[in-house]
Order: sequence, then C-alpha cells, then structure tokens
Amino acid sequence: MSGVVEPIILAAVGWVASPLVAKLLNEGYLSLGINAEKKLEKMRDTVLPVLKSVIEKAEGSPHRSEVEGWLQRLKDAYDGAEDALDRLTYDRLRRKAKAAARSSSGKRPTNPVRSSSSFHVPKRVKWVIKGGRDMLSPRKIKLKVRLKKLKKIAGKAKDLSTLLGAQPETADSRQTFSVPPPRVFGRDEDRDEIIRRLKIEPAAGVPIPIIAIVGRPGVGKTTLAQYVCKQLRSELTDGQHFDPIMWVYASRNFNASKIMKDIIQQASIASKPQEDLGDAVVAVRSNLDAVAAGKLSSTEALRLKMNEKLNGKKFLLVIDDVWCDGEDRKENWDTLFRCLSECCCLRGSKILVTSQTNDAPRNSTVAPNGAVPVEYVRHLEDLAKNDFSDLFIHYALWQFDSHLREDFKEKCRTIAEKLNKDPTAAKMVGETIATKLANLLRSQGNLHAYLETIADKDWSGDKTKALMWSFRHLPAHLQRCFSYCRLYPRGYKFKALELVQLWMAQGFIKPGDPNERVEDAGDGYLNDLVSRFYIQRHNRFRRSSGTGKLVCYYTLHELLYDLAEKVTRSDCVRIEGNRRSQIPSTIRHLCIPADKLNEEEEEICKLKKLRTLIVTKGENVVSDKNVATGIFKSLKKLRVLLVSGLNLENLTKFISEMKHLRILQVSGAGEFVLPESVSTLYQLHVLEVENASSLPARLNDLVGLRYLRPSGIAEIGKLTSLQGLENFQVRNEKGYELEQLKNLNELRGRLRIDNLENVESKESAIAADLKEKKHLDSLQLVWHDGEDNVNSTLDAEILESLQLPPNLTSLHLDGYRGPSWPENQTSNIQELALRRCGMLEELPPMDQLYPYCRSLELWHITRLEALHTLPPRLQEFTIFRAPFLTFVTNEDLQLSQDDKRCIREVMRNRTQEWFQHQRKEDLVHNEREMRNFIAGMNGREHSNIVLPPMRILLLCGRDGWRRMSKNRINLQQTK
Repeated sequence: MSGVVEPIILAAVGWVASPLVAKLLNEGYLSLGINAEKKLEKMRDTVLPVLKSVIEKAEGSPHRSEVEGWLQRLKDAYDGAEDALDRLTYDRLRRKAKAAARSSSGKRPTNPVRSSSSFHVPKRVKWVIKGGRDMLSPRKIKLKVRLKKLKKIAGKAKDLSTLLGAQPETADSRQTFSVPPPRVFGRDEDRDEIIRRLKIEPAAGVPIPIIAIVGRPGVGKTTLAQYVCKQLRSELTDGQHFDPIMWVYASRNFNASKIMKDIIQQASIASKPQEDLGDAVVAVRSNLDAVAAGKLSSTEALRLKMNEKLNGKKFLLVIDDVWCDGEDRKENWDTLFRCLSECCCLRGSKILVTSQTNDAPRNSTVAPNGAVPVEYVRHLEDLAKNDFSDLFIHYALWQFDSHLREDFKEKCRTIAEKLNKDPTAAKMVGETIATKLANLLRSQGNLHAYLETIADKDWSGDKTKALMWSFRHLPAHLQRCFSYCRLYPRGYKFKALELVQLWMAQGFIKPGDPNERVEDAGDGYLNDLVSRFYIQRHNRFRRSSGTGKLVCYYTLHELLYDLAEKVTRSDCVRIEGNRRSQIPSTIRHLCIPADKLNEEEEEICKLKKLRTLIVTKGENVVSDKNVATGIFKSLKKLRVLLVSGLNLENLTKFISEMKHLRILQVSGAGEFVLPESVSTLYQLHVLEVENASSLPARLNDLVGLRYLRPSGIAEIGKLTSLQGLENFQVRNEKGYELEQLKNLNELRGRLRIDNLENVESKESAIAADLKEKKHLDSLQLVWHDGEDNVNSTLDAEILESLQLPPNLTSLHLDGYRGPSWPENQTSNIQELALRRCGMLEELPPMDQLYPYCRSLELWHITRLEALHTLPPRLQEFTIFRAPFLTFVTNEDLQLSQDDKRCIREVMRNRTQEWFQHQRKEDLVHNEREMRNFIAGMNGREHSNIVLPPMRILLLCGRDGWRRMSKNRINLQQTK
C-alpha cells in the first residue's frame, strides 16, 4: 500500500500556527537554561498575531499550496522539537531514579562530570561550554538545534502574511465563553403527535409496538426524542402513562446484550426526571439483584432479569440511533426485540426509536406475522425557515439586549440560510459568532462589518463546510483534542478519564495554573468541547447499592465524526473490518485490528514518528507469535500503546526502547511475563495489564505513574503520584505493609484494601494515614480467613485507628470480626454495607453517625441483635442472613403481652402471611409503638429502633425467610 501524502487541509494542521509554538519554544529554552525571553517577546509581537490570518487568507488563494507546505514543515519541526525535549525529560527522570536507587542501597554516587567525560562535543557548538558542563549533553545539543529550526520556520509567517496581504489580529485562544440555555424550536407539532401515538392503547396480544423517528443525520431526531421524554416525565406526577422511561444509545456498534444490561440498570431507577435522580427515592431491587446485571452473560439470563425488572410495568423504552444494516446487526435486533416481546409488562408499553433509515426499525422478525409491529413512523423534515433562523439567532445573539438583537437579526437570517437547515451547524456556527461578537463588543470593534463578512461566506455543496469554518476558529488546544477523537470507532461511547489520559500522553493539555492537576485541566478542555457542541455528553444514573449515581459518557455526532475524519486525514488513520485504507507517511496516530498487522507491517514499520498505536481485536484470531516483532522494533516514538487480543511474547524485547511511552494497556492476551525493562519507562503514566504472570520487581522506580493495575508490587508507597489504585493487598512481607499507603495522598475514586487480617497492630493502621486521602470517595475494607465465632478486638482497634478519609461517601466492610463499631467515623457516608461481620451484636445510633446514609446492607451479620435509630434519609435497607433482627408490623401491635414475649409464635404467624407481601405500608414507623413492642417482646424496659419511610429488601424469598426465622427461634431459645 502506498504511503502517499493526502492533500493537507488547512484546518487540519492549523493548530500548529498558534501560540502553542511560543509555549514549546519557551519550555525548550528553559530546559536548556537559556533565557530567551527577548527572542520570544519579538515572536509574540511580530509572528503570532499574523499566524491565524495567514491561514484564513490562504483559503481560496492561489498561494494555498505554499501555505500548506509551510504548515507541514512547521508541524514536523514542532513534533521534532517536542520529541527532543521529551527525550531530555526522560534522561532527567532516569538519572533521578538511579540516584534514588544508589541512595537506598547505600552506594556512593558517581562523579557526574567524570561519568560524562566521554561525550563528544561537535566543533560548531563548543561555545556552549560557557553555559555550564551539562550544556555538552548531545541530547541538549539536538534540542537546541531543533528549537532553532522551529523558530526559523515559524518566522516565515511574516513573509507569507505580506504575500497574502494578511493583517495581524489579536489572539485570544483561552478566552472564557458561555452558552445560552437549550431551547427546542419548531418541533411542538412533532412532539405532540408522537406523544398522542404513544398513549394509544394497542390491541390485546400485540407485541410491544414501535414508534420510529426517521430523518437525515443532524436533522434533530435525538433532540425531538428528548423533547418527548421531557414532556412525558412532567406528567409522571399525575401517575399517568409511562413508568419507567428508559433511554439507551445503540449506534453502529449495537450489541443486544449491552442494550439489555442498560435496560436492566435503568429500570431499577425510580421514575423521576434524570436531573432530579440524585435526590430521588431509588426503586427496590428484587431478589435477583444479588447478582449484578453487569455479571450476567447469557441472553437467557439477561432476558429473565429484564423481564423481572419490567414485570407489571408500563414502560417507554427509547433506543437512539438505530442501525440495522448487515446480518450481525439484524441478528442483534432480532434478539433484543424477541426478549422484549416476552416481557410480562403492562399493555401500553411502547418503544421509541430514532434512525436514519426508514426500514431500520422494521428489520427484525419477532412478531407472528414475521415483522416487528411498527405502529407509526414520523418522518422528520427540516425545520421551517423561520424556526431554523430563530434557532440560529438564539445561539448567535443570546447575549445581547433586544435592541442589538433586532439590529443584527437580518444579517443573522442571511447567515442561517447558508447552513442547510442543519441544527448542529446552527449551534456551532452560532456559538462561534457569539464569542467573536462578545470580543468585538469589549474592544469596541465593528460588529456589523464582521457579520457582513460571515454573510458573504459560501458554504454550499458540503455539509461540513460550515462546521469546518467553526473548527478553524476553535482554540488551537481544543482543535488537537477534538481531532484525536477520530481514533474511536463511529458511535463509540467513551468516558472522560480514558480520553483525558490519551490527551495527557500526547502533551495536548497545558494547565494555565502550575498548581492545577493535569486531569482537571483536561476535564476543562472536555467541558469546553461539550459546551461548543463538538462532543455530546450523555448523563445516565447507575445504581450502586441503594443510590443513583451520575455516570457520564461521551459520543461524537455523526456529522462531527465526518468532520474529525476530514481534519485528521494526514494525521490519524483508523482501519476497520475488511476496508483497505491508505496509511500516509505523515500520520502520527494509528488504530488497526490485530489480524491486519501482518498485512500492513511494511507500511507501519516506515512510520518512525508514530505516537499512538491502538491494536484492537480483529475478526480472526492471531496465532503467529512474531506478527508484531518488526513493528514494535521500529516504533520508538510511541507515547500510547494499547494492545488487545495479541500475543505479546516478543514485545518484551523492544519495550525498553520506547522512551516516550506514557500509556501501556494490554488486554485480551494470553498469559505473559511483563519484562523487567518496563521499569525503565520513566515517563509512564498509565500501566494496565491483564494476565501478567509476574510484575517487574522495580516498578516502584516509575515515580510518575498515576494509574496502575494490577497493584501487587513491593514498596508501592514510592509511587506518590498514584491516583488510580483500585486494590491494595496487605501481606506479611517487607514492602507490602499497610504503611505503604502513607504517602499516597493523591489516590482518588475507589480503593479496596484486602487481607487486613495481616495487619499486626493498630500502629500500622494509624501509619496508613487514610484521613489524608481527601480524594477517595469509596472504600472497601476486607478481612479474609477469619473465624466468625472468634472475637477479634484487634480488628476493632485497626478499624478505629484507620481514621477514614473525610470525603468518603461509600464504605463496605467485609469479614470484620470486631464486636463493636467505632463511632469516630466520617458522617458523609451515603452507602454502608456490612458483610460477614460475624461478631457484631449492635450498631450505634445511626441517625447521628450517618445522617446522610441512603443505603444500608447487612449480609451474614449472624449475631446482630440491636439496630438502633436508622439514618433519617435511608431509602433502601437490604438484609440477608441476619437471624436475630426483628421487625414490627402494624398487625403485631394488636398482639397481647404474652404473644409479644413468645417470639416463636410471632415469627410463625408472620412468615406465613406478611412476608409474602413485604409492603412498606405494613411496617410500623411510629417510634413509641416500635419501642414498646420490642420492649415487650424482649422483656426489656425499652429498645430504640426507628424505621424511616423506605423499602426493606429481604434477599432470600419467603421459604428462605421461614428457614431463617426457625433458626432465629432456635438460637433465641438456647440463649
């Protein structure tokens, strides 16, 4: 395959003609100890102001090819200088690691001057000796040469500006901006008709009807479906129509099992507007919720779980972006609709789909007559001219008062006519214009002249022309970040952290504040792209124990993915399926299936400057152990290496040469040995490997590591930059003590501490200093191999001495053997789960200890007798094998004193009748009645237990509870 260079699109590499050049030059000169402020100040005054206007003028100019060639040279020089600076950073980290190793081993450091005396100094740079001995480093010489080259090429912008007649302009790449509140224009009639159709009751025996919204990409199908759901949710307060309303995203990568898992999770959430779910009462999980939906794999298991969740409910399921072309997708749809048609839901349940093709929702064969019952298809036409103009004006002029809005309206209507009635273009171009107008207003510029210029643009013929114009006005740092999303497959749902990590690895993120965490700056970039409509954010609430937690994922709209393909044509290539794609020699980022590596090996080996290699699972199994040998040997500039489904036996020979590597992720491979040479990748930020039979002994030298999986390495406490560490295992070995956590204060998210039975003293627990882990919000503490009937006061001392993180919201204890519960815990807990805590007999008043707790789980708490006041905000209470706990019903209040004392009779009567229903309204909520009853039953003066309005989950079924009740009676009699 040829390595022909694709024609360069000015917008694609335009980011390099920006202040990013000056920033790189500044970083490079600082690393060399050179004060280049005067040189850079001259560049900022004479070169930077014309960079943007040069690109603007080049469009449609006869000198366009000359500008393109200059941009490509500038980009190559930028990458070269960045690589040289990066290698210098690697050398600095390597020296630091070796010095630390010598210090820990007690060896005397070597003389740095003597150890470097063999370096050859070229004649042309001998003058640098005056700058200090380190200036003689060949790496520094190479960096200096490349910085000089970059500066020289950037300076050519002045000549080009003269040639093109480009005028300097003030750059404002990091300006703040805001967006108007979202509004829907011109879709009320469509919304009302769809809702009317949704409310029509189908005939008895008809499978769940489907209503389809069909239209071209970008016409507003998803927006209309959201508009429909918003209206229906507003009617839920009246107890009418659909409950629950669920939303799943299908896309081209549709998978029936994944969709069913999404349905199961969403059906578990109370029918409240999604934006309100954080405070909503979460629906009760039934007995099968003991097995999380995510662990179910077979279609039948998922069907049964989905049927359980939808049983007796009148639901609305929205499936967004349906594609049914190809046998594989059709088979997945058959599976999904067949499983849905077998659900025991209420008549009137409906499915609403959005699709680009008219026949997509029909391409399934689940109904008796051989077709899916598509009840109604709403063909979504383009917005009316006035509605579309109003939409554009809303985004372009929303910041101005009515007088200025009226003044600019006509010009904005002229611009709107050029946008092909594309709502996505209206939002993006409108936002770009609004930002520029706000700047002109502040600087007292000519707003009318600017709008006149835009009104003269020709955006006809190509749907992405207007989007491309908007992209060119995107700040340079955001251009790079958006373009990189091209490596994802079309329709892919990605999470914020995975994308931000990739941006970090490429050096795209430049925090404005030196104290700002890079990930936080990356989140800011992502939010900017969402606000500017380049990336779509989807909010979903996932259940975690009893609470609904907001989980965001992100996608690229179909038209924006087309834009990303165009602007990355010479920089990113993604090879999929059986399609053959050219691999230009200029590319820096490549995604390819594992079974295509042999076919493309020759071309890939030529890509000496490749920075990203993502190897995905192919359609065929790759058994050749040598398939990637030549490739890995050639690619020494990689910063990201993600490998799935490939034998990595030969990777170990070359991994140490990848000095620039930041991310190494390996999954879906057979068992392999992670080589010791990985410990020399000092710039590694993310190391996540599956099936590694052993880990290098000196991984703790990678002091810049931020995310690690698995975690079983000695002296992990040296990795003070760690932020992601899901599991820490305590061992009775040096280097694996609990104290290793002491300095890992950047940890955030979740942490599981395993094998706490190996902690020998409370001093070790204190030394772990968990109270300083301010970014942790979920903690799981696990003891193994403990005897439930052994009273371990040491466990109680350890738990009390751990001093939990102050911002913890989720706490799980498993295997704790202490008899008491420490009361000096954080009060922010929202989820509390106690499992296999066999010696606990009572808990302290939980309304005081955990006032914000919404979910309480008690599993295998076999001795717990007293449960005092419960948290006032408790929404879900899960009990499994807690035989001494007793609950009081309204019926129980009518029992005589003799019956109250006879627990056998109470339990015998209750298990036969009441636990068939487990209804909330049967429970006693009056505190005095509850106390009096339990006091009478136990023969005590009083007992303090209060049940707030909630649901109690008994995860054992009626027969299981009857057996547990008998055990409770027998234990009570033997006491």
